[in-house]
Amino acid sequence: MKGVYFIVFILCTIIHSNALPASSFTEMDAKIDIEENIHKLEKYRNEELQLYHSTKNNYYLFNVKYIEAATAGRKNNSNERIRLLNWICENGKNDTSFQVAWANYHLAAMLTYVNSPKLSQIYSFKVLQTAKKGGFPQLLPFAYGSIAANYYKESKFKQALVFYRKVLALRKESGLQYASMLNNIALCYLNLENYPQAYLYFKRSLEIMKKVKNKDTYHFDFFIIVQGNLGTAYDRLGKYKQAIDLLQKELDYYFQKEERYISAVAPLIELLNLYDREHDQSNIDQILHKITLVDSRITDGKSYPLLTEALFNYYTKKGNQSKAFVVSKRLFEKQKAYSLYVIRESEKLNEILYSDKLRYLREESKSQHELLHLALKEKRNSQILAISVITVLVLASFFGIYYFQSKKKNEKKDSFIQEQSKQLEINKNIILQNEIRLQEEKITNLVLNLN
Repeated sequence: MKGVYFIVFILCTIIHSNALPASSFTEMDAKIDIEENIHKLEKYRNEELQLYHSTKNNYYLFNVKYIEAATAGRKNNSNERIRLLNWICENGKNDTSFQVAWANYHLAAMLTYVNSPKLSQIYSFKVLQTAKKGGFPQLLPFAYGSIAANYYKESKFKQALVFYRKVLALRKESGLQYASMLNNIALCYLNLENYPQAYLYFKRSLEIMKKVKNKDTYHFDFFIIVQGNLGTAYDRLGKYKQAIDLLQKELDYYFQKEERYISAVAPLIELLNLYDREHDQSNIDQILHKITLVDSRITDGKSYPLLTEALFNYYTKKGNQSKAFVVSKRLFEKQKAYSLYVIRESEKLNEILYSDKLRYLREESKSQHELLHLALKEKRNSQILAISVITVLVLASFFGIYYFQSKKKNEKKDSFIQEQSKQLEINKNIILQNEIRLQEEKITNLVLNLN
C-alpha cells in the first residue's frame, strides 16, 4: 500500500532530471520546468507561436502545446494537461523525434498518476521504441522507469523488478534517482514477500541519501518515505520495536503541516495494527484520534477511504458494534463517492484521449478518401487518354492501309495502261508494216503490168 504513494512521488520527481539531452526542445522543457510564474510561461508560449506562424514548422507548434500543458499542470488541471500532451502525441504520431517521445513520456506519467496504468503502458512502450530506433539512449531510463511503475500499479511485481533493475543499471550510483530505484526494487521485494532483500535495498537507499549534499524538499520528503518503508520491512521481519520507531518518525513528520496529512494514511494504518499487536492501548487511542482527524480532512471523494475502512475493521475486530455501525455508514458513503468519482474521471479521460484519436482518424480517412478520389480521377483520365490514343492509332492504321491499298491499286492501274499503250504501239507498227508491204506489192504488180 505504501508503495502506491511512493510511486506517485517518484513519477513527480523523476521529471526533474539532470540527464536531459542537449536540444532546444529540452532546453525549453528545462526552462519551463523551473518556472512558477504563469505569466512568464504565457510569454514563452507566445514567442513559440510567433515562430510557428513565421516558419509553419510543427516543431514550434508542439512547443506551444507543451508549454500550455505545463501551464495547465501549474493550475492543477490534470485533465487539460493530459489533453494537450495527447494532442502532441496524436499529431506527432508518425514523428520519431525526441520532442514527441518526450511528450509521450509525460503523458504516460500523467496516466499512471491518475491510476490508468494500462493506458500509460501504451505510451511508455512508444517512448522505449523511439529511444531504441531513434537513437536516444538518454530516454531509456525514463521509458524503463515508466514501464516498471505501471507494472507495479498492476501488482505485477516481478515484471516491475526487471525494469527497475534496467533503470538502476543506467543511473549513477549516487543521488536521488539512484536511491529511488533502490527503494523501488525494495518495494517489489517487499510485495513478493522477500523481506530480507527488501530490508537490504531500503538500507542502501538511505545510505546514499545520507551522503547527498545540498538537500532540498524533495530529498527530505524522500528520505522520510524510505525510512518509513524500512519500518514496514522491520514489521514484516518481526522486529516490531524498530518498525514502530521508524513509522512513528514518519508519522510525526507528516503531522508537522496540515497539507501533509494525506501522506500519513499508510503509516497510520500500519501503526494501528502494530500497537494493537503489542496491546498498547494508550498509543492505540492516539492513533485512532489521528485517523479520525485525517479521515475528516478527506472529503472530496478522490481517494479510496482506506482510513475509514481501517476504523471499521478495527471496531469490528474488537466487537464494538455501535462504533462499527456508525463508521460503516460513513464508509458506505465514501465508497460510493469514490466509485462515482472514478466513473466520472474515467469518462472524462476516455473523451480526452479518444476525441483526438477519432479526429486524427477522421482526418486520415478524409485524406485517404481524397487520395483515392484523385487516384480514380487520374485513372479515368488515363483510361480516356489510352482510348483516345488507341482510337487515333486504329484510324491511322485504317487510313494507312487504305492509302497503301489505293496506292497499290493505282500503281497496278497505271502499269496496265502503260502495258496497253505499249501493246497499241506495237499493233500500230505491225499495221503500218503491213500497209507498207501491201503498197510495195501493189507497186510491184503495177510495174509487172506495165511491162
